Amino acid sequence: MQTIYVSNHGDDKNNGLTQEAAVRSWKRYMTLSRGNHELHLMEGDVTFQRLVEESQAGKRVPHGV
Repeated sequence: MQTIYVSNHGDDKNNGLTQEAAVRSWKRYMTLSRGNHELHLMEGDVTFQRLVEESQAGKRVPHGV
């Protein structure tokens, strides 16, 4: 199983295959992983919390809808 690296300092233009080429977003991780890769959060809980917030923000319904 290959690892995809996710970092607060990553860039979604990267391929995520090394620490130096880490991706930033959960969406990019999911695009690359297709469920067949291990996730490595480079800054641990800090990155995890940001990804949770990113995920929750995507599910919010704007006011007035």
